[in-house]
Amino acid sequence: MDAQQHPGSTMDPQPAQPKSGDPTGTILAVGAAGLVLAGCSGGGGGGGGDSGPPPPALIFTGLALTVTTDVPATVTVNGQAVTSIAFGTVANPIDPGANRDPVRHDVVVAAAAAGATAQRSCAVTVNPPLGTVAAAVPLAESRHLAGRTGFGATPEELLRWAGLGWTAAVDRLLAETRIEPFTAPPPWIGAVVPTGPEYNAWSQAERDAYETEKQRRIKDLKAWWLNEMVATPSPFTERLVLFWSNLLVTSASDVGTPTASWRYLALLRTHAAGNVRALFEAICRDPAMVMYLDNDTNEKGRPNENFARELLELFTLGEGRVYTEADVVAAARAFTGWNLDDRRNFLFKPNKHDAGAKTFLGQTGAWDGGDIVRILFEQPRLAVHLVERLWHEFAGDDHADPAVAAEIDRLAAVLRTTWEMKPLLRELLLSPLFIAASRRNSQLKSPIVLLVGLWRSLGIPPAILADQIDVLNGLEQNPLDPPNVRGWTGGTDWIHAKSLLDRRFRLGQAAAFLAPKLTPGALADLPARLLPIAPLTVIPASPALDRVKAVLLDPAFQLQ
Repeated sequence: MDAQQHPGSTMDPQPAQPKSGDPTGTILAVGAAGLVLAGCSGGGGGGGGDSGPPPPALIFTGLALTVTTDVPATVTVNGQAVTSIAFGTVANPIDPGANRDPVRHDVVVAAAAAGATAQRSCAVTVNPPLGTVAAAVPLAESRHLAGRTGFGATPEELLRWAGLGWTAAVDRLLAETRIEPFTAPPPWIGAVVPTGPEYNAWSQAERDAYETEKQRRIKDLKAWWLNEMVATPSPFTERLVLFWSNLLVTSASDVGTPTASWRYLALLRTHAAGNVRALFEAICRDPAMVMYLDNDTNEKGRPNENFARELLELFTLGEGRVYTEADVVAAARAFTGWNLDDRRNFLFKPNKHDAGAKTFLGQTGAWDGGDIVRILFEQPRLAVHLVERLWHEFAGDDHADPAVAAEIDRLAAVLRTTWEMKPLLRELLLSPLFIAASRRNSQLKSPIVLLVGLWRSLGIPPAILADQIDVLNGLEQNPLDPPNVRGWTGGTDWIHAKSLLDRRFRLGQAAAFLAPKLTPGALADLPARLLPIAPLTVIPASPALDRVKAVLLDPAFQLQ
């Protein structure tokens, strides 16, 4: 769209109209959606001129100009008859062989159809400076949506959202969620877990090698997930997986079976934007969860309450809400026999199940674990608890605000209607309280969002991600290893005296890594690319290290 004609006040722009007497226009946002020929300025002729839009629809989508028309049309670009024209590719900003600096293409597009003609002169800029684009296309709303539902954003992603209305952007976001990962899984995910007798028959050297390999695979899985966050075309999917992993908590290190942690992560992705009840029914049988909360030792006559307690207290109802200690005991009895086989796969063992009558949340019967889930989903509090956690993750910490409390109740009613996540997420992201300008840049980034956002925004190669596990551990958010079953509390708890120093040190290291690799264009673009608001400190033009360090250490970089 012509930068000079964008209305500049909303993500729902009106179609731009050509201006008479202005022979050239500029399409700054080649990567945005739906850039029509009318968005370029220029003189017309024949029967059409500038009295209306040109006869064919000429739309820039991605980096190509395509022609769609219901009547025969003649189209030329720079005097050549074409149906499409490519302007180049978007390069990795830190690929040594790439050039991400702006490249301008001057084009004259002429069209004739049904006796009408039109001509437009356009300057198409590939890899436009984000600061220049932002002056023409307001990106605040795009940043808000991309930041809260993903990990930072590339300029191309920001422009993509800016080219849509807010509602259309949310609908696309939800439509693009995935149930399968984008990147290839680690090669060992199908490895057979040895039984106890098999393990005991090994030599000590074989056992040591196996334990060492398990630790390597756990770190490999974490690096793989970070790479998925960076590479996926649906960062919202991975933000949802991260959310669920911080609610339905397990610990890969405590579980100690990498294949089980892989299946746990895959389960969360499968149900991340799907049916909530199906997710809870599956998580009760998930081997990683069974191991982490000791349900593999939960047997008739010797009930282990760990899983039942966390299911009620942390996963579904909230601490001290609705349930009693007697309900915890009844739930533990219901889940007896929900154990594992010798290779750490889920196995229900009828001989270890307590089939006696139990009273749970006022209902009496010979309940098993499936009945406990059913009764829990009959409790109005469950939907409220889940929405409170979603609001905390994606919107903010202001549950005590009466307006927010009322909105949470409304969203909980939406969830209870079908128990489907997508209608709930749509309502949350379209909520005026979520969209409000006052909510932008009001949330602290978690360490994962902070660093993955940096890597994703700059296209950092995945080869370095394995080295970042220790960095994230030092920043108190080791993926797949939360501090305890309560997960990370987030919000302002991310910032304290030690974490501020740690963040500053690690971001300084990142600056030293990045500075020699960024092209001059990427260096110039860095503040507009990474800072959601105007810099709060002075950003020097050079040298490169000082500039990158100033951007990464600017307090604005910590916000989303």
